[in-house]
Amino acid sequence: MTDETNEPNADIDTEETIDASEREYESVRSINGISYINDGAACSIDETKHALDKFGNIYWILGGKASEDSGTNILEGLENHINKVQHAFVCGASADEITEWLDRNGVENTRCVTLENAVNLAHGMAQSQRGLPGSGNTILFSPACQHGDNYQSLEHRKKAFGHLVQDLSEEVDE
Repeated sequence: MTDETNEPNADIDTEETIDASEREYESVRSINGISYINDGAACSIDETKHALDKFGNIYWILGGKASEDSGTNILEGLENHINKVQHAFVCGASADEITEWLDRNGVENTRCVTLENAVNLAHGMAQSQRGLPGSGNTILFSPACQHGDNYQSLEHRKKAFGHLVQDLSEEVDE
């Protein structure tokens, strides 16, 4: 697992923080009707709330390094915003706390070791279930955590997701 690379980071530069209500979401690509949305700068619950409310039928990729004061309540406050999440893919240093919260709140989830693994698993599930009643049509990367576990900056994390999505195949095994 790549979590052992944790090193203390300085607090996030306030210039990197964007008002959640003004957030712009990057539509990286659409594959067979599934939209891949990059909200990789979302490092707080408030920012992620907006993303979860904006999109429907979501395969949610999240995780990273929890803020020091979050404890086991890492996603506290998202309970009323997860009704459109079909499945969550969790990676990063706070995966234990996140999967525990998701389980308590009835969200199906898969723990992933890396962002690459999460993208590939979300892609496979979304593509295999497309067209089924209630299936997801959005893969949303909205981490709800800090970037300090495996990425140098929020921008680095966003770019990593974008590159991974660009590398996905449009071919789908039927």
